[in-house]
Amino acid sequence: MRRREFIKFAICASLTDLRSANAQETSRVRRIGVLMGIGNDTEGQARLTALTEGLRNAGWIIGTNLQLDIRWGAADAQMTKVMAREILDGHPDVTLAANTVSVAMLLEEKSATPIVFVSVFDPIDAKFVSNLARPGGRITGFTNHERSMGGKWLQILKEIEPSFAEAHLLYNPKTAPYTDSFSSQSLAPAAVSQGISVSFMD
Repeated sequence: MRRREFIKFAICASLTDLRSANAQETSRVRRIGVLMGIGNDTEGQARLTALTEGLRNAGWIIGTNLQLDIRWGAADAQMTKVMAREILDGHPDVTLAANTVSVAMLLEEKSATPIVFVSVFDPIDAKFVSNLARPGGRITGFTNHERSMGGKWLQILKEIEPSFAEAHLLYNPKTAPYTDSFSSQSLAPAAVSQGISVSFMD
């Protein structure tokens, strides 16, 4: 399932549960706190448009029975922390966290507000959930990254260019806290087996 389609599905499902459980409050405007891990740019707006369209198709109309409180973390951990607090201060019915750091910052606030996450790397290792099939608690979501992808990237590059022997990966340790385990458990073994030198540059 594509990322944008899942965002629509997960949030709509959460709001549908709220509506079913509180049929007597169907006239109340619901609030979604949206914490985007990226900036308010073309890609960010495209994801937001997909979300609002999916909600509208499910009967949730902004300005009628729904309000979105949107914050943009712009890949800045400190800014994301501030934005998480702002979102929760608005007492949303559910929050959408769009990357690993966004989820971590929302959880730090110890709020009871449900969280739906997307674009999170290894939510089990991050201790966001104990099981992807049955996450339990107040958090659920979807991951489109797993450690084995690192080895696959190197494999694909090697297939494209057999002489490929050196890779440099750029990352921000403040917004990609999973990089060490990603390197040691996926990239490094694959690099050794394929004769590739890999270095990380932050």
